[in-house]
Amino acid sequence: MPRDLSYYMQLPYATLLRRDEDGDFVATVQELPGCVAHGESEAKALKAIKKMQVLWFEECLESGQLIPEP
Repeated sequence: MPRDLSYYMQLPYATLLRRDEDGDFVATVQELPGCVAHGESEAKALKAIKKMQVLWFEECLESGQLIPEP
């Protein structure tokens, strides 16, 4: 299987979800440095982190950077 965006999006990356001091939810993909998103609810934070993950992978693929796997 080619290591493209769809390959990486199917891998089981660990997503950490927590509340910040303002009560918003913060989602972080532990294996991807700087891949963080916020939301007013758990669902919004999880939706936002998926979008951020796509952007993170696209940037790495375009620039030739190594993408860590879970």
